[in-house]
Amino acid sequence: LQCYCDPDEMGKNGLYTVTSLYLDTDDWMCVSSVEEGFRERFKLRLRHYDAGSARFAEIKERIGATILKTRAKVDVRDWPALVAGEPLQHTVLSEGLARYIQMRDAMRLQPAVWVAYDREAWTSAFGDGVRVTFDRNIRAQPGDRDTPYAAPSAWQRLSTPTVLELKFFTA
Repeated sequence: LQCYCDPDEMGKNGLYTVTSLYLDTDDWMCVSSVEEGFRERFKLRLRHYDAGSARFAEIKERIGATILKTRAKVDVRDWPALVAGEPLQHTVLSEGLARYIQMRDAMRLQPAVWVAYDREAWTSAFGDGVRVTFDRNIRAQPGDRDTPYAAPSAWQRLSTPTVLELKFFTA
């Protein structure tokens, strides 16, 4: 990859940790839609990176063969309130964040599982938007409304090998 790509600017030499709190229903509707191979599905997650204090609320949707991601920045002071489903005090309510909250509340999505991994990310040197990521050391722990941050001692390492993703834009 070094012949065609540069290390991602985020993190140190393209290396950083991704930590996400995934939301789901009591009967695991979001996970089931993936396992059953639904072509139309979505997931809601709260995410942060070790490269900075920025926090994000994200909606990731699959519509046929297209993957769409909506991301809204959340003030770090509002992170516990967002996890707990409480009103936000410091974050401007963008269209994306309003949609996230609406979907969360309408479908009664609750914090379900924390997932973290160490990412090595590369971006195309040709400015065409191509990205390659390698996710390693994948670990998880249960999530709930009373735990706005993952507990370092509770991580369970998953036996999943490295996950390779090729990301690109189409017209």
